[in-house]
Amino acid sequence: MGQASSNLTLISETPLKSSDVGARCGALLLLLLSGCAGLRGGHDHFFAANRGIENQFQEAKRLRKAGSYYDAHRVATRLYKEHFSGDKVNSKTKAACLELLSQLSSEVSEHDSAIHYANERLKVAVTAEDRWRGLRILGSVYYYSGKHEKAIESFEASLKDRIETVGSEHEDVAGCYRSIGTVREAQGQYERAIADYEKALDIYLKALGPEHSEIAATHHCIGLVHRQQGHYERAMEFHKKALEIRLKAPGEEYRHVARSYEYVGVAYRDQGQYDRSTEHYNKALDIYLKELGSEHPDVARCYSNIALACQAKGDAGGAAEQIEKALRILVKALGPEHADVGQRYFYLGYAYSETGAYRRAADCYEKALRIKLKVAGSVDAELGRLYSNAGNCYATLGQYGRALEYHDKALKIQLQTLGEEHADVVKTYGHIGWAYFVKGDRERAIEYYKKSHRLGSKILDPEHPDLAGCHANLGRAYCLEGRYAWALLWYGKAQAMQLKISGPKHPRVADLCDGMGDVYFCRGWWIEALDHYAKALEIRLEKFGPEHPYVARSYCSIGATCEGMGWHEKALDHLEKALTIQLKALGADHLDVAHTYGNIASAFLGLKKPREARKHFLKAYDIRKRRLGEDHPDTRKIRGRLTEIENSAP
Repeated sequence: MGQASSNLTLISETPLKSSDVGARCGALLLLLLSGCAGLRGGHDHFFAANRGIENQFQEAKRLRKAGSYYDAHRVATRLYKEHFSGDKVNSKTKAACLELLSQLSSEVSEHDSAIHYANERLKVAVTAEDRWRGLRILGSVYYYSGKHEKAIESFEASLKDRIETVGSEHEDVAGCYRSIGTVREAQGQYERAIADYEKALDIYLKALGPEHSEIAATHHCIGLVHRQQGHYERAMEFHKKALEIRLKAPGEEYRHVARSYEYVGVAYRDQGQYDRSTEHYNKALDIYLKELGSEHPDVARCYSNIALACQAKGDAGGAAEQIEKALRILVKALGPEHADVGQRYFYLGYAYSETGAYRRAADCYEKALRIKLKVAGSVDAELGRLYSNAGNCYATLGQYGRALEYHDKALKIQLQTLGEEHADVVKTYGHIGWAYFVKGDRERAIEYYKKSHRLGSKILDPEHPDLAGCHANLGRAYCLEGRYAWALLWYGKAQAMQLKISGPKHPRVADLCDGMGDVYFCRGWWIEALDHYAKALEIRLEKFGPEHPYVARSYCSIGATCEGMGWHEKALDHLEKALTIQLKALGADHLDVAHTYGNIASAFLGLKKPREARKHFLKAYDIRKRRLGEDHPDTRKIRGRLTEIENSAP
């Protein structure tokens, strides 16, 4: 039978969100504050009367542009304390400094300071336009601090002010609608977000024409929402529209073009076209390296995206290498406890999990948690996702109490911040089911798989890929219960959905073929099991190449089925292929290697070679003892097989 591993729920798991892979604070502030002239240097002339102050202000801006946010924040803070902290200061120059300092404070994750400076910026507003601008800055820092309702309140106030001042068809009004849509998207209110973006798009089209950069930015936003909804083809359509406009626009800023290349790459990755995804990421990276140098946070983000493509292709080691590059840049630019640094530890933990280095993964998750708790506090939706993934890691390590504790924390945070009817809650129910499954508590596993499926069926779009994952998890749960007809029914529904979403050659289709093969394997229907495992192998060979761990998993499943049929030599042939791949790709201490050693040992028993069987069982036992501990059920199972051989020896 195919290996049971922590990947059981990954069909429905998307731990790396679009907000993670394509946007960081600087980009979001530019988007949320579109139309505010000061972002393009409109305040520079306020400092002309004092050359020393102007030099410090320009130095802070230069450092910010270079991506050295930590140093820029330090310079701007010193400038403000030395020259602008009193009341008897020109309001325009003070506003300019407060504006820059509030944005930089957000960028280095000092959110309370950012909110303070933004409120101070609003207090010194003189004109109606200045107040509108101050409200938008305040909304942006509230947004980035996770205070979404406060952000909405500020953006709606700015919208009202601007309509009263310039009318409802002005481009600044469109910018307000787009900012509100961005917050709605973060809240999971996707239909409302699209409605706000479409209002913005209508105004921009009338005011600016179809080829303007603001049209491209709005297409980009709509593409993000479609991705969150699982509408990957629609997401691709809008990101390509944005890229097309940006490539043609005279003088369009290079960073916007690069960012569009990144998001088209994300869209290709979502559709399983990993080589085309990497191609677009590399186009973005070339632009960033040429224009920004090798140590800018935008370069780090691009490395992170390349890492995701590596991971999707099965190159978890390559993914870890790219994330480590990103981490080195971000620690230097933002400081060691910035939110983006914590996020990359999260990514690195996931990459280590995929290579089987679960203890290293757990260490990375704990670093990410420590940073996240310091930056965001205990109530944050991203924190919930982090707890959930860390819980999966601890479940694989056999630390069931800690796994369930973390999943419980994730669930409480998500219920508090997102409400019960949210996709993250669907996933966490599935993860809790996984933890109970590996613990051996099948009744609780089926309980939570059913919760996940029930909620997913209620709230997810009928064509959302996560719903296919819910069906698959329920199918596996029924398989574990021995209710094979029901298992096949739900796997069949999942497969029909996935085929409609992605076509027949997507890696998720291979996962579902594996699942159905497992059901047939458990029933002893060997021919049907072999047929489904062979289909999974065909897809994985085409998508990942012959040396990928998932290909090894297919060989292992086929080998175990051949062993069940009494074809011991053929079983060994496939299992040894699996082992060769796993040793090269995963290393000698991976749990998948232990699983394959166990299957090889069983094949040698079938060939009446107990010495060879004992040797391979011992290898499996040693790995599981080191990785999972002596009391883990999988370790005890192998120890039992060794005892049987020893007791039967003459």
